[in-house]
This record gives sequence, structure tokens and C-alpha cells, in this order.
Amino acid sequence: MWILVVLLIMGLLYAVWTQRPVQGLHYLQPHELQALREGTSPVKQVDVREPADYYCRHMEEAVSMYVGRMPYVWSQVLSPGDTVVLIGARKRHIRKAARLLKRRGFSRVYGYMYPCEAFATRVHPCCGCA
Repeated sequence: MWILVVLLIMGLLYAVWTQRPVQGLHYLQPHELQALREGTSPVKQVDVREPADYYCRHMEEAVSMYVGRMPYVWSQVLSPGDTVVLIGARKRHIRKAARLLKRRGFSRVYGYMYPCEAFATRVHPCCGCA
């Protein structure tokens, strides 16, 4: 019985730990993202969604870098001085990617929630698979 209680407590602690906010991460609205793109400094857009979702629908100029492989390939595309916009369908994926980049020395990290209507249907429009 005590093992079950310990596992329950550990599960709750993990859930709280992953939901904590990331210091310095600001979520952008569509008009703020457009203004940031049109600004003077270059902006790197990183799509942290699953590769299948990225290939079916993605934003122009966004690089696909799924959260699971980001620790291994971030240095190929990004450098700590870049302004990075993390594009995702779930806030927990954006927070996880932002924590990773913050630990690597990135200071200008923004989040952008990909529009939910893109995921309304479960059939992918590009390939017709479910």
C-alpha cells in the first residue's frame, strides 16, 4: 500500500514540475509574431511538433525540430545569440524546449501556439492517413 502512495506522490510531483512556468518565456499573439518577423533582428522559427504534423501543415521558414531530438540537433541550426520562436501545439512541448534552450544560454525565447483549427480533423490533409 505504501508503494502505491509513494508512486502517487511522485506522479503528482512530476506533473507539478512539468507545469511550472519558464522564466523569460513569453507567448506571442499572431500580430506580435508578424511584428517580430518584420523587425530588424533575424528570427529563427523552430516547430517543436511531431514531424508528421510539421510535414502536413507548417509555417513558412520554420525548421522542424521535434522536442525529443532537440537536445541533439539544436546546435546545427541555432546559436545562443539568436531570437527563437518555438512553435507548438501544446504548451508543455514549448516549455520543455524553452527550458532546454535557456540552459544552453538563450535569452530571447518566445512561444507561439500553432492554431488549433489545424488539428481539428484527425485525417492528415496531405496524405489522407489517420
